[in-house]
Amino acid sequence: MWIVLRQHDGDVGAAADALAGLWETAPANALADLEIWVEEMRDAGLMRSEPGP
Repeated sequence: MWIVLRQHDGDVGAAADALAGLWETAPANALADLEIWVEEMRDAGLMRSEPGP
């Protein structure tokens, strides 16, 4: 997840679409899993949100 998120410049939606293809699952399912993971990383202090350009 981390690699794909970085490859898509932090765009969770784009990363979820890419993961859905890799995982052969619905994009909505990949998005839900990725959002949960991102929130856990934020809670642990390992990730933060920054405003885009």
